[in-house]
Amino acid sequence: MEIEDLISILQSGNEREISDISYSLMNVSDNAFLQKLAGSLELITPLSSSSYWSSHGNKHRVRVSIDRITTFLEAVRTTGCRCAKYLQLPYFANSEADKGMIEIILNEADPQTRKSKITCQCTACAQYYVAHEFDAGFGRRAQWEKLAKL
Repeated sequence: MEIEDLISILQSGNEREISDISYSLMNVSDNAFLQKLAGSLELITPLSSSSYWSSHGNKHRVRVSIDRITTFLEAVRTTGCRCAKYLQLPYFANSEADKGMIEIILNEADPQTRKSKITCQCTACAQYYVAHEFDAGFGRRAQWEKLAKL
């Protein structure tokens, strides 16, 4: 995918396609590609404005998805790595490890409280994180914390 393809999808107004691409981008492992997209933020950011979508039926869901993309790409541009997403959305450490995005270093699970403290490292930039996973509502949640050092 090139930036032109992404812009075309975002301009289409297709809520499902835009939502899908917003989550797909956050699972791209190629940092160079993400940096390239982040370098083109000035082309994407205007598409999240209310004024742009007011003539297209003011599609709130589309704007939310585009905001997700711009927030992620701004973080990639600032930090230089895809792992910035862990501070943005509640990813589960084991599924991220299965995709090769992180390496789990230590998994401390308490069976009584069903809480886990998972120390891990980004496979792209070597940044360390702790993912706290716990029961919440009708499922599990994850909160990530960036570590200065291990």
